[in-house]
Amino acid sequence: MLRQKKYLLMLMGLAALAVLVLLSQIFSSPNWNEDYRYQNKGAYGTSVLYALLQKWSPVLVPLDQRPALELRQNPSGNYVFIGETLYMDSVDAQALLQFVGRGNHAFIASCKLPYPLLAALNPEWCVNPLQLPYPFYQDTQIFYNLQHPSLAFPKPLRFVYQRPVARNQPRASYYWEYIDPTLPCASKGLAELGTLSGKRVNFVRIPHEKGFFYLHTTPLLFSNLALLDEDRTQYAFRALSHLPSGRLLWDNYSKKPPRESTDDSPPGTRQLRSDSPLGYILSQPPLALAWYLVLLAGLLFLLFRTRRRQRAIPVLPARYNPTLEFVKAIGRLHFLQQDHRRIALQHMKFFMQTLRERYALHGLAPDHPAAVDIIQGKTNLPRQPLEQLFRMYHNIQRAARISEGTLIQFQQRLEQVNASVPGKNSL
Repeated sequence: MLRQKKYLLMLMGLAALAVLVLLSQIFSSPNWNEDYRYQNKGAYGTSVLYALLQKWSPVLVPLDQRPALELRQNPSGNYVFIGETLYMDSVDAQALLQFVGRGNHAFIASCKLPYPLLAALNPEWCVNPLQLPYPFYQDTQIFYNLQHPSLAFPKPLRFVYQRPVARNQPRASYYWEYIDPTLPCASKGLAELGTLSGKRVNFVRIPHEKGFFYLHTTPLLFSNLALLDEDRTQYAFRALSHLPSGRLLWDNYSKKPPRESTDDSPPGTRQLRSDSPLGYILSQPPLALAWYLVLLAGLLFLLFRTRRRQRAIPVLPARYNPTLEFVKAIGRLHFLQQDHRRIALQHMKFFMQTLRERYALHGLAPDHPAAVDIIQGKTNLPRQPLEQLFRMYHNIQRAARISEGTLIQFQQRLEQVNASVPGKNSL
């Protein structure tokens, strides 16, 4: 009986440990998810582009519901989608086709298109519907440019795909899609607007009734990581400048795949079907119970079997810290935002935290009316530099924005106070 309780407590402890490790990985690892959502501030989100478009466009409307519903409520404007795959059923695709047919424009930067939209856009499209819509090639980097003489760059731009890998592993590569303009079905009204690594076309314009579809096969070029460079930021805006002025309808809904699909979508659209073997097993309560019992038995076998047989000593790869690259990327993002006031307040926060830890000034805030007297009494620092530092801090705190010169002057005063600490070079 005691042995069984011991094993039960051991299993509960291992389960709790697994949950803690999983949560720590989720909340502490840098965000490298390639989801292209405007809420994602990681490397492959679109928060930077969305913030810039809010300043550039007079009206930016996020579409968080089905496009068929939103496009009926917004009969005019420019539809914009940036994501790895555009998930649409026949109803949403027909609504988008009607929206463009009325004289509007649609900009779609996606590696894959839904088959209903692709088939309706060009009935004679010669790509096999059982295959991917775009051809692709594999590489670690690309060189790209625009075609129009007034929009093209003097030299092709370079973008390197980044993903955390171990030091003893090769650099991560990516599958770069492109459009083959030599196909007979792709020559009807198709205009080439951009190239990828030579003569491969990755940006085209296709007319549809009174409007146009702009198809871009490289959504990575619109991510936060790509927009860290000024030229690549200009590329994104030059590509979007093909759209006429007006409201932008940002499709944030179609990035999420539907859980089930009952239509006859071909493979490659990544839509889950309810008639899969596992889906049928989980839909039947007796089979679902048997499935979970098998999983539990397998887990118990692994737990107890490892106690009786020594496992092979694994070869650990060299330690690699992807956080450094993530910090550099976020640092570049802060530099692009030019929020000097927030940086100054953060430095003052670190300064006060160091004083509280070193001199036991618990509960002391920079807004305290006697903060200067308390700090001088504890640290014997000169009073004049302290007063100047706190006076400048209060001015910065009341201001909406500050200039780069003000931030440099505040940092110099802070370093002057640090140098005055007895026996310490810096706080």
